[in-house]
Amino acid sequence: MANLQLEILKQVPFFQGLGEGDLAKIISALEERFFPADVNLIDEQYPGETCYIILEGEVEILMHADGHLMRLTTRGAGAMVGEMALLEGGFRSATVRTISETRMLILTRSVFESLASQYGRVALNLSQELSRRLRETDARLMTTLDELRLRLVTEDKQKVHDLEQQVLALQMNLAETQLKQMDVALELVDVIEVRDSYLSGHARRVRTTTYETASSLGWGREKLRQMELAALLHDVGNLIIPDSVFTKREEWTPQEWMLVRSHPVRGAAIVQALQFGDQCADFIKYHHEAYDGSGYPNHLRGEDIPDGARLLGLAEAYDAISSKRAYH
Repeated sequence: MANLQLEILKQVPFFQGLGEGDLAKIISALEERFFPADVNLIDEQYPGETCYIILEGEVEILMHADGHLMRLTTRGAGAMVGEMALLEGGFRSATVRTISETRMLILTRSVFESLASQYGRVALNLSQELSRRLRETDARLMTTLDELRLRLVTEDKQKVHDLEQQVLALQMNLAETQLKQMDVALELVDVIEVRDSYLSGHARRVRTTTYETASSLGWGREKLRQMELAALLHDVGNLIIPDSVFTKREEWTPQEWMLVRSHPVRGAAIVQALQFGDQCADFIKYHHEAYDGSGYPNHLRGEDIPDGARLLGLAEAYDAISSKRAYH
């Protein structure tokens, strides 16, 4: 069974890039459990803080719509279900039920937080995978919305009412996926702050400053969302810089300074991989540029620096000089 657990864990996107030694340690932190058929693992609209990695068997994912319980999809060995429980312990958006006898590895939110603090790669993989699934959900919901709208013009009044309710439910689900994307960003912020105590609370303060300022400037809804994500994730590039740099008590060497100053470019690459948006990536990449061209990484000047990057740089610098930081 140990070999099966290892092979299954290699298939789980969250743990890709880790060696067998690290995977073995992760397996030792998880609980294995057997479930018979027709058992609800997760109940829609009920809270939960557990997700499941399927070793053997199959489950179905169900959701209520217009008074009916609809099957959305099925998943088998190697799949993970209930992932959003790793980000927040709120109410679940769907029901997960075993179709057959099923053997699972159990991953709780508290265990995941411990793993994420030890393995930065796990947190990045989680964010990438959840972002991919949210994009797939967006696309699926938009396709279904278009199909339903086309049907609205040909059905009778009762069916029109029923279809309108389905459209409304799908629109609410679409809004929920955007909120979950913000949850992904906040989870990354938590991991960053665990690795570097100097950054505790920093991203959330910068988020507040930039959002309030951008709102007062009359920025549109989507640009505000890109600004908010960039403010939260402007230091996400630090996740792929060795811990030893941030825990070092002595002054950094020139090589270490160069490594730290690569974090805007690394961060932009991460959010592009997550497909959070081109503006978000640019705001992060250029937030250490200076108006006189003395900044980094590209020595941009004046209005060549994106407005969101200028705003982010000001907010980040203000927070840095008003708190204890190893670098600015």
